Amino acid sequence: MLFGRAVEVKKVTGGKRPVTEVKTLSGRKQPVTPTTKVPGITLTSVSITPTTLETKKTLPASAPTRRFYNWNPINEPYHRPGYSYIPVPYVPPKEITLDYGTAIKTKAEDKKETVAICRIGSAHVREALNNQDQLLIMEDGRIKLVLDGCGSCDKSELGVKTFILRFQKKANITDANFESTVDEIFLELASFFGEDDESIINTLSFTILACFEKTDEFVVFWCGDGYIISDNGHEIELIDLDETHDNCPDYYMVNLITDKDKLRKNKEGIKLKKRSFPKGEYKNVGVATDGIRGIKVLETQDRYKFLYQLADRNQAQVSAIIGKSPNAFEDDVTICF
Repeated sequence: MLFGRAVEVKKVTGGKRPVTEVKTLSGRKQPVTPTTKVPGITLTSVSITPTTLETKKTLPASAPTRRFYNWNPINEPYHRPGYSYIPVPYVPPKEITLDYGTAIKTKAEDKKETVAICRIGSAHVREALNNQDQLLIMEDGRIKLVLDGCGSCDKSELGVKTFILRFQKKANITDANFESTVDEIFLELASFFGEDDESIINTLSFTILACFEKTDEFVVFWCGDGYIISDNGHEIELIDLDETHDNCPDYYMVNLITDKDKLRKNKEGIKLKKRSFPKGEYKNVGVATDGIRGIKVLETQDRYKFLYQLADRNQAQVSAIIGKSPNAFEDDVTICF
């Protein structure tokens, strides 16, 4: 059957009478049998204006064949005198539930992909600052790591980038040895950048968020502010990890400071915090830096679309919403989900 091809009508009488024979521009004849009609179009009949066309019309040999694919039969067909355009049949998209209060069926269930976004904030662009966030995905998304450098420390971006490079070199990292690995890397970086307190504060002041996907659960570690993103199959939840909102997050580097009087808090040291999410209750879990809080400033429709596309793991759409909303996302935004 001819779909989406320009065909030459040999004889058509009336606007709703089925075509008994059509002929392609290449000369091939195609018989047509009447079938159940769709308003305006059927696959084996052609609706045209109610006039009788007896003359043949051909295109010049040099003219390209015009093709129209993915035509929606619900709309009126396109007509050109002497030619009939038989559309590709309309195939409804995979059913989804627009209300995310109920279960959602999306392509993400068929092919699981990790959303990995790291975008510079609009405020950093205005102030000519670099992106101070970094992310890392390992083992096909089973390990997700995001870091957020302190904005008031001019070398924190060097610290986060170097941490990522050293973390990639480590072998057999699991949730069981993650904290010891972090401690080992911090000692290496302190030796590299300088073991004096000022160098440590300027380069190693950054937050840490990591998510490990295991057979039966997701395990999240963090030190500092940021967000845990959880999806239970019915709704997306952004869990704010900033308990104090005093603009002074917990930084793991305090464990290396010699003069504790330089610290505003955590003078006794700090450890990574941990939380588990059973797979029986959660479909997916990820992490994000505190820049994602800009979603609160979005209009209701854009906020709903952001969460919907994030649940669908549509990275391009989520990134596009961030890009077109500079007033909302002034801080660097990093998402691993």
